[in-house]
Amino acid sequence: MCFRCTLDSLGDDTRLTNEIELHAPGALNALAPLSTLGIKSAVAQNLTVLKELLERMGQ
Repeated sequence: MCFRCTLDSLGDDTRLTNEIELHAPGALNALAPLSTLGIKSAVAQNLTVLKELLERMGQ
């Protein structure tokens, strides 16, 4: 698995980009797309919470 997190300055805003590469051996590789959907959903939920917390701190 490879994980990369990038922060980009966009004026007064910051863009957070997460990249994850999953490598499953053999037959498990066929199931990788299914696990990716669950991971994307969980990351999206976590980022929503993080965004809300950061916006509250900036007020």
